[in-house]
Amino acid sequence: LDGRLDFLVANGMNMRPQGRNNGPYQLFRNISPVRNWIELDLVGTSSNRDAIGAKVFVTAGGITQVREQNEGYHRWSQNQRRLHFGLAGNTSFNLTVEWPSGNTDVYNNVAAGRIYVATESSGLQQAIY
Repeated sequence: LDGRLDFLVANGMNMRPQGRNNGPYQLFRNISPVRNWIELDLVGTSSNRDAIGAKVFVTAGGITQVREQNEGYHRWSQNQRRLHFGLAGNTSFNLTVEWPSGNTDVYNNVAAGRIYVATESSGLQQAIY
C-alpha cells in the first residue's frame, strides 16, 4: 500500500493431463523511488456492483490518464480490480468516473497518495486499511 506496484507469480498447477508443474511463488517487489499516486476502488449502485465497464479519468499536471474497469480475471491469472494511477510529482488531481448506467461523478482537487472508494452517485471517500 505504498503506491509502488509489486508483482506476484504463482507458478501453480498446470491443468493439463500430463501432470502438475508446481513451481515456487515469486514476489517481485517494486523498490523504485516513491512518487505520487492514487488507487481507486469502484462500487456501482445503479450500475453493476463491481462497476464493470466504468471509465475513470484522472487529470494531474495537464495530463489525463484513463482506465476502464474490467473483470480482472483471465485464464490462469488475475489482476486486482483496484485502479492505480501514477501522478509523478503532482500532489492533487481531478477525477471523473463515467459509470455504465450513464451517470457521471466529478471530483476536483483531490489529494494524492491515498486509496479512495468511489461509490456511484454517493461520493468519494478515503479507504481505511
